Amino acid sequence: MSTYTKAFVGELIDFAHELSEPLKPVARCIMGMLGLGAQPHIAD
Repeated sequence: MSTYTKAFVGELIDFAHELSEPLKPVARCIMGMLGLGAQPHIAD
């Protein structure tokens, strides 16, 4: 991969991470309701 492509992918991942940040508590809540609350690390 070229340096440019790596940088682009990095930016994309950062952007997706920032978007998902406010949704983490929601994801935890949903997973808790589904009985997956015993594995909180899944939501992180």
